[in-house]
Amino acid sequence: MSDTPIRLLCHCGTLRQAVRAITKVYDAKLSRHGIKITQFTILSVVKERGRVTTGELAKGLLMDSTTLSRTLATLKRAGLVDCEVGAEDLRERYWRVTRLGSSTLNKSQKDWQDAQEELRMAAGMQNVRDIDARAYDVASRLASLS
Repeated sequence: MSDTPIRLLCHCGTLRQAVRAITKVYDAKLSRHGIKITQFTILSVVKERGRVTTGELAKGLLMDSTTLSRTLATLKRAGLVDCEVGAEDLRERYWRVTRLGSSTLNKSQKDWQDAQEELRMAAGMQNVRDIDARAYDVASRLASLS
């Protein structure tokens, strides 16, 4: 079997193929820090926001809350994030990045940048820009449907 992906008729399947190929690039670079690109992304958003609920994260990242909760639990076990229970709603969790999480993000930044550059070099700068712009546009349009 060749390295060429199977051409699919399904838009979702084709996008998922691209996402898996891109994910491999980032995960390979970030592996020495003990995190995957999905975790890096969540850590980055939580750090940027300072303190954020699971619901806010799920909505902003367009993730289902079950998958997000599993990833947050993994990050918490690793000591990269911490949470506190909501004062008014005990079901609500407020997440923040720990010192170790901040340190991990800082140390992995260069490798993340290297993955960004590898993707640009392999796919072409204009292709990457087009994918980013179009994927965000599609995500924004479809987010309003749910």
